[in-house]
Amino acid sequence: MADTLAGSLFRAARRSSLGIKFKRMVKTAPVLQPVFKVLVQQMIDYRYPRTCNIEPTNACNQVCRMCPREQATKGVGMMPMDLFRKIIDESALYGPRNFQLHKDGEPLLHKHIAEMVRYIKERNPGSTVYMSSNGEILNRERGRALIEAGLDQLHVSIGAVTQETFVAVRGSRIQLSTVEQNVRDFVALKREMKAAHPVVTVQIIYMDETRDEIREFEKRWKGQGVELSIPDFLTWGGGVEQDSTVAEQNLRRRWPCHSLWTSPSINWNGDVSICCVDWKPEEVLGNLKTSNLADLWQGELLRRYRDLHLAARWDRVPICRDCNYWRETPDFFFNWQKHARASASEGDGRPRAISV
Repeated sequence: MADTLAGSLFRAARRSSLGIKFKRMVKTAPVLQPVFKVLVQQMIDYRYPRTCNIEPTNACNQVCRMCPREQATKGVGMMPMDLFRKIIDESALYGPRNFQLHKDGEPLLHKHIAEMVRYIKERNPGSTVYMSSNGEILNRERGRALIEAGLDQLHVSIGAVTQETFVAVRGSRIQLSTVEQNVRDFVALKREMKAAHPVVTVQIIYMDETRDEIREFEKRWKGQGVELSIPDFLTWGGGVEQDSTVAEQNLRRRWPCHSLWTSPSINWNGDVSICCVDWKPEEVLGNLKTSNLADLWQGELLRRYRDLHLAARWDRVPICRDCNYWRETPDFFFNWQKHARASASEGDGRPRAISV
């Protein structure tokens, strides 16, 4: 299927550091926000999601203090390759897409992770693949496999500058210096292989334990061939212990969450949730063992979730009520679009999954 100009621009941004920098600029430059709204709305595809969050596994080798994954009801498992191939085969019917191979676990623990990247690239050419890892087991063998498979972006959540903070935040049993060296070795391997991709990003979350280490983190990684990511503390829909830094976030002026229009999440067991923050999961649209993603994406249930967000009634969606993930992406709807949906959603209760 022919690609769209909007889709091409979106993926070009995902394959470079430009997209990261542009979104950061939009958050601080009001003059760019109308342009951003128009551009993003052109990129929404109501036939099939522009971005798919796919969870290879929710197993993890860290016990992060800001992650609720161990409380989830879905159990721990690995996505079967036949289910993964079914998802990618369906996506190929709608042209190139963006895939994020992570959710609640460490994707490098899936023994077929490089094969997953390669299958996307071969089955749906032009697609981009992004992965988030904690970097603990990012050795030379795995790194080479990911580069050769065609990974576009690798995001490494390091999370600290000192060993004490690393243990407190990440709950890791290895040395922070090991993870840092893994990242440097990967960047060196890219250079050795003369590979432009993946773009590498290193992250530290702004939170109580790290707030005094942010500047040192920036200094440590400047000029190291990586991009920096310093997101705010995520509440996981109220699923984790609060952090005092949340009070510094402007949560009063809220807007609809981008996930409902751009990026559903597919759990390792096939459950499709409305977003990557739904860790239980709680707001499930259906399961891909018995449904197609396009049918769920075009369905009435998701439309009701969207209408509630446009009408500022996120209080009717439990995972959204106390969430702050919506701040991750600037508002891309105009006020008239929100007001048009306000009356349409009156009287609606919480959306409920349709029994099949």
